[in-house]
Amino acid sequence: MLTRKTTIAALGAAAVGLGVWVPFSAAANPGSPGRAVGRTIEHRDQGRGKEHAAKGRTKGCNVHSVAYIASGVLVSDSLTENANGTYSGEVAVEVKRANHYARGELGKTVTYKVSEVRVVLGIGSQSGQQPTVEGLKAGDRAKVIGRITFLPRRCSQAGFTPTVTVKRLIFHEAA
Repeated sequence: MLTRKTTIAALGAAAVGLGVWVPFSAAANPGSPGRAVGRTIEHRDQGRGKEHAAKGRTKGCNVHSVAYIASGVLVSDSLTENANGTYSGEVAVEVKRANHYARGELGKTVTYKVSEVRVVLGIGSQSGQQPTVEGLKAGDRAKVIGRITFLPRRCSQAGFTPTVTVKRLIFHEAA
C-alpha cells in the first residue's frame, strides 16, 4: 500500500519537476515489513512453522483444566502423612458450596481420593494446641481445592470422563 503511494507521489513529483520524494523511514530501513518492494502480507510468517501459524487460533475441542473448589462438612477421612509433609488417602465431604465447575456435587457426599496433597489445619488453634490430622472429626468444616478437566459443550463428550485432581485440603473446627 505504501509503495503504491510512494510510486504515485514520485510520478507526480517527476511530472511537475520537483524531484523524487522518498519517505525517510523507508530509506533508513528498506527491510522493514510492509515497505520493502515485493513483500506481501501473506508471506510474513514464512519460515516460522506450523506452531506460529496456530498461535492465534482457539483451543478447539482440547481438554481444558480449570479450578475446582468445593466446601462443606467433613464426613470421614483416612489421611496418612508422607515423608515430604504432604498427605495421601481418602476424604469424604458433604458438599454445601461449590464454584461453577464443582456445582454438580452440591448436596452430595463426595469421596475424594488424594495423593501428595497439601493439608492446612485450623483445628485446635483457638484452644492453643497444635493441630493434627488425628484431631479431625466428622462435622468439621472442609474445603477441597484442585483442578478438574472438561471439554467445551460444543464438543462430543463420548468417552470423556472429567478428572478431579485435589491440590489442597483445608480443615477448620465446626462453627
